[in-house]
Amino acid sequence: MNEKFLIIGLDGLDWKLFNKFSSEGLFNKCSKEIEQGFKSRLDTTIPSITPVALPSFMTGLTPLKIKDGYVSGQKRVKDFSQIPHETFWEYNDIKSCIVNLRCTYKPRELNGKLVAGDLYTPSEKSDYTYPKELKSKVKGFHDKLDNREYRKSVEKCTSILKKDTQEKLKVFRNLILNEDFDISLFWDGNMDLLFHYRWGKWNEIREYIEMIDDKIHSIYRKTKAKNIILLSDHGFDRKHQYDFHLNTWLKKKSYLKMKGLFKLDYLNSLIYKLGIKHKKLGRILNKITSTNKKKEENDFAFSRRYPGVDYNKTLAQAPKGFWGIELNWKKLEKDEYEKIRSKIIGELEKVKHKGKRVFKDIWTSEELYGVSTYEKNVPDLFFVNHPNYRCVPPAGKKLVSKTAEGNPKTKGGHENSPCATFIAQGDDIKSKNFKNKFNIYDIAPTLLHYFGVSIPKNMDGKVRKGIFKKNSKAYQRKITYSEEKEKERIKNLVKDLKF
Repeated sequence: MNEKFLIIGLDGLDWKLFNKFSSEGLFNKCSKEIEQGFKSRLDTTIPSITPVALPSFMTGLTPLKIKDGYVSGQKRVKDFSQIPHETFWEYNDIKSCIVNLRCTYKPRELNGKLVAGDLYTPSEKSDYTYPKELKSKVKGFHDKLDNREYRKSVEKCTSILKKDTQEKLKVFRNLILNEDFDISLFWDGNMDLLFHYRWGKWNEIREYIEMIDDKIHSIYRKTKAKNIILLSDHGFDRKHQYDFHLNTWLKKKSYLKMKGLFKLDYLNSLIYKLGIKHKKLGRILNKITSTNKKKEENDFAFSRRYPGVDYNKTLAQAPKGFWGIELNWKKLEKDEYEKIRSKIIGELEKVKHKGKRVFKDIWTSEELYGVSTYEKNVPDLFFVNHPNYRCVPPAGKKLVSKTAEGNPKTKGGHENSPCATFIAQGDDIKSKNFKNKFNIYDIAPTLLHYFGVSIPKNMDGKVRKGIFKKNSKAYQRKITYSEEKEKERIKNLVKDLKF
């Protein structure tokens, strides 16, 4: 019970929702602490989804630098043990207890204890703890993974998730009250599931928040932690009502070219609908019809998300659909690349449906993450849609259609919700709102600075000393920098592969 920081993650807690709930008296117990500290909107990653946001939170890197990540490698990193980047709790052996944090399966060695979160943990039978023998003490932690009743019985969803969270918080409480840690972190992934499955059921959501507010406050009082942080990884909104077929738009504008039978508009739309309604069948059809079995000389470097594209003639496509556009820089000189990119932005800003702009915000990679993606295998344009819309991949006939993902009134989504929440209070935290822009990848370097650790030069996040009191050591300490530690982990990984 010697925490410098108690960190609680509330997955999907939107900044506007938090303020709405707070004004209604929710987070009542925590609010007494919050009022003595400060709260701020937290800008998360684009795309605003957990598998992208949490690796940035843990490492202080933008998604463009996460090796083989969802943005740079077009796939979700499902094996935490293979990520060649240090997390903030791995520097200088900061003693930590990390419980239920998503994207931490398979666990790797740390100074302390780790219980991986539900995302990518296969089942209760998996080795999801470090050290391995810890599993016997937390037995049953992932029982919900083996019996996902919350999906089968939506009416019972809230009570199931509520009970599961209470059990997980009990495990966390027992672990941190019996040992001293510098950082104790608990991540509540069930709040995200609640917003997804019970959107609009505000009485149920309020009941859940009251429960978790009470449990968090109790743990905070018991630990007597110096500082507490509450944060989320992304925001939330009602599920989109319309699908905007971005590749159809690119095709109409002659940026994207199809070939063979795929010039017929209906084929890609059919495969997409089958993929939504019958995922296994959709994957089989996509694999059979894929034109990416053998990469063409001028092919894009990314994996294809749908078949039929003539990559020799295509200048731009949206392989991931809902958050980015990739330009074919192999076909474009730098000046031409920038002209076409600017032209696409200007044209997208004018796209409207029923009098509303479909694209709320559009960024170049330089504007969003500070680096050019020319000649790099990552998206060249990033965007967030108006909440009523979500971009989808197929290049069919329709430009806009009603969502193929079911009734949007009963579901929540966060593809268009990059406004997360950050709240901090404690002995070292000042009591005013933070005025500067605050990104999710700023948290790791700020914590490292607090613990007197030099910030690796490859980190993209900034140390936000402004959150600390002026008389605190963290505020008065000079920020120092060190060479990257990433190379050490890569060397070790290579060494382990050698026989």
